[in-house]
Amino acid sequence: MPRINASNDPVRLIQILERLDLVSPEMAKPLKTIAAHGGSVKEVYQVSVDKLDQALRKTEATVEQRLAFKASLDRLGLLVVPR
Repeated sequence: MPRINASNDPVRLIQILERLDLVSPEMAKPLKTIAAHGGSVKEVYQVSVDKLDQALRKTEATVEQRLAFKASLDRLGLLVVPR
């Protein structure tokens, strides 16, 4: 399992989401290409906080690592929080 931690690199965040099975390999490839070229991934993909929490429960990430990872996703507009 990848290290779950904060990053300002959207490609790295997408790689982690892929390893968490929240993005299929078929979807991850174009997302990483968009991100690598400075494009906005949030227009194409976002993950719900509920699905993310379910996936993170299966990891050994600490609460601090989980919160930092969520904050990174949120900064890039990739995290959807129900209102």
